[in-house]
Amino acid sequence: MARKWIKLWVAESLRGTIRFDFTPAERGVWYDLLALAGDCRQDGLIAPGSDEAYPLRWIAGTLNISPSLLQRTLEKCKTYTRIEVNGHGILILNWNRYQSEYERQKPFRAKKVTSKVTQKLPVEGEGEGEEEEDKPLPLKRGIDAEIKLPDWLNKETWDAFLEMRKKQKSPPTDHAIRLLIKELEKLKLAGDDPNEVLNRSVMNSWKGVFPLNKVREAQGNEKYQGNPRKSQGRLPDRHTGYTEPPYDPRLAAFAEADRRASEVAERESGSHL
Repeated sequence: MARKWIKLWVAESLRGTIRFDFTPAERGVWYDLLALAGDCRQDGLIAPGSDEAYPLRWIAGTLNISPSLLQRTLEKCKTYTRIEVNGHGILILNWNRYQSEYERQKPFRAKKVTSKVTQKLPVEGEGEGEEEEDKPLPLKRGIDAEIKLPDWLNKETWDAFLEMRKKQKSPPTDHAIRLLIKELEKLKLAGDDPNEVLNRSVMNSWKGVFPLNKVREAQGNEKYQGNPRKSQGRLPDRHTGYTEPPYDPRLAAFAEADRRASEVAERESGSHL
């Protein structure tokens, strides 16, 4: 019976006598003969049946090699007692010794396949009169038994915020949801409408929530619009949801010094023209 694979012994292939007795082309033919023997009906016998042999020209054509290379390899294999050629075909000697692993694993593979099939087959009378247990449905994040939306928070607005975070491939965890709700509650006590806070975050693709009064102050600050570095107010970043770092006067001084040095260098270079 034809098999799907054959064994190739690593140590014998790399450091065995075949490495020195055969040329690279002849070694390739030998491995092809092993594969062809595994593809035939009888293990280790290269033949279409038990009473006839393949013509050498057919074997050479199947292996895509020249008949002379095949003939030379067969002669060497016979010399080193690797094969036996007779009227029944080409017999690979010691086949069972080197390829017995396939036969050893065959019962285990058959048992494995049988067990898989029997597990799927229904047993008569089994399960009759029994009601199928109701499996719990997966809970939607943010509205499970532990995390409930407060009455002052609109569900549609909250779902729109979660959908925006989902499209950003950054859905909040349960712990993050609790923190967001607490932050919205603080903003509500401070006088902000939490639903409007969420709408503002959704509109600007912010991952967090921010006080409305500070956002309006920063947006209406003319100094911020003219030169963002001179404004203490900072709008949250539309991608990360975090505010920018506060204004550092030392960095501004360094930038101003660089600007003045550049102006002096330009004047000096112009005077030499």
